[in-house]
Amino acid sequence: MPAVLDDEEIPFVIGFVDDPRRAVEVGGAQYRRGQTGYSISWPIGELWLRARAMTVGPGQVAVIASAGPILNDWWSLLRSAPQDPTRPLLSAGVARRSVDVPLPSMPAVPVMVVPASDDFPQTVAMCTHPGGIADDETLTLFHWASLGVVKAAVRLLVEYRELVGEPPEVDVGLGEGGTVTIPLADVLATAAEITAALDPGSASSST
Repeated sequence: MPAVLDDEEIPFVIGFVDDPRRAVEVGGAQYRRGQTGYSISWPIGELWLRARAMTVGPGQVAVIASAGPILNDWWSLLRSAPQDPTRPLLSAGVARRSVDVPLPSMPAVPVMVVPASDDFPQTVAMCTHPGGIADDETLTLFHWASLGVVKAAVRLLVEYRELVGEPPEVDVGLGEGGTVTIPLADVLATAAEITAALDPGSASSST
């Protein structure tokens, strides 16, 4: 499989348009390779849920999904507020603890929510593993773990929607060449619909 990804590329979890770059389909997902990692894209209707596998340290790899920068201004406030059981992923990010994300017919995925920082100004859901990025064990693990991190990243958007109520009237760039944008309210509504489809009942307070 040829390398088609920029190694700095961390895609937003929801893909609203098809990626025209060459991919290999494995187990229902599309894989695209970079020099140092690869992406995993899962179809859901006409959309895509996207994760990225990468090396994060010596002997340590991770599969991550990005909820984007929309939570950046909220983390300082969330750290000063009591943890809220109705926002389990945001609370986990504040407490720096993992959350087990359930998957149908598979083991739950332990996911860390990593708040945005100066080094990386996006909030991500992450599952780490000791090993190499191309090890057979890593490839097998990250195939199903990617489902857990994309599910968590989408749920983070739902929790943000519940947190702010009426979202600001801004457009969100989709990262597809910088030419495609969508209102933030539509992104959050889509996240709620995806969450309801993946985990019926979990997004009932958002719809």
